[in-house]
Amino acid sequence: MLKVLNIFHTLLICNVRTVRPTKGHQHAVGYKISRARVQLLLPLVVILVLAFLNPWTTHRRKDQHTISLNLFTIYARLLVTVLIVVLLICDNFRQRFHLLSLLHTIPGSAFTGRTGSQFSVKKLQLVILLICNVLSISEALYKIYQSRQYSYSLGVFSGVLVEHYILLNLLLCQLLAETLSNAYATLQHSLRVRPFHAIISELTVLDGCKNHLSEVIGLKLILVILHLMFNVSFCTYDILEHVLSEKHLRDITRLSIIAVQETVMLFGLCFQFTMLDQKEAELKDALKSMQYTNLKRQSRDQKDFYDLVNLKLMMESPKITACGLFEINLQIFYNVFAAIITYIVILFQFRGFEKSP
Repeated sequence: MLKVLNIFHTLLICNVRTVRPTKGHQHAVGYKISRARVQLLLPLVVILVLAFLNPWTTHRRKDQHTISLNLFTIYARLLVTVLIVVLLICDNFRQRFHLLSLLHTIPGSAFTGRTGSQFSVKKLQLVILLICNVLSISEALYKIYQSRQYSYSLGVFSGVLVEHYILLNLLLCQLLAETLSNAYATLQHSLRVRPFHAIISELTVLDGCKNHLSEVIGLKLILVILHLMFNVSFCTYDILEHVLSEKHLRDITRLSIIAVQETVMLFGLCFQFTMLDQKEAELKDALKSMQYTNLKRQSRDQKDFYDLVNLKLMMESPKITACGLFEINLQIFYNVFAAIITYIVILFQFRGFEKSP
């Protein structure tokens, strides 16, 4: 987590990085806000310049400009992507102090535990992202070799850079959720060796971290999910339109790469937040069962304390939401795909209206 956070800082994704522990605190990890204004201005300038070099706008054929719906899907995808990137950059700058406070609040146990299922999904995401990048570069080189248009490589680079800035913001949200999930899992494993009061105290801290996390990444989650929904919708529509019209079939390769990589990233994000809720539920179930151990040795005060703890555990757990609009879990993944299918159907309805006299 700590090394990855510094990588995100280097890639201009977040404004917070780790610092070396001071003398007397060799085991403590510090955080600080670094280069906040550079992290705001540099991505804004680079993204706005490169966005308009995207190959889908600079290398369109003249006959395609006569089809207004196709033109709409091209420029709508570009404008929505640029707007989302600008909002993400501003949100990273605005939330820098809240992120710093969250990282200082998260217990140190969050940076030690790992679960196999989490690691496998994250590994799957990174492998597919790497494969998609290799295919994108290969497709660009092949197209350059065929057309001899070397400016196309700059367009591909701009598109990949803009796209990956959004995906890295998604991975940052996923990393924070994984960190809290590890904290719940580590706390559950220490139930038999740590005092019960300390367990409850750390659980209260983790519940506060969940509320804090929801505030820090709420807008970011809305923007990322909105981008993935629109981008996959537009790409899928363009793929189907090219297949049905049997024109410009070579464009399908890059569109398919974008659709696949963003679908996998969305699944990984939703899966990680589902795992966070699951680890929290497992910990609380284990705590509820502890009152039934050594019943004969429990004093009256201990039994009363366990009853109070159970009342606390029976209360509804804090939920991580996107600005209070919806919870983030695998159900969102299914809902987004339902929305994508609906949106594609609407686009084809408009396509039918265009062709009708």
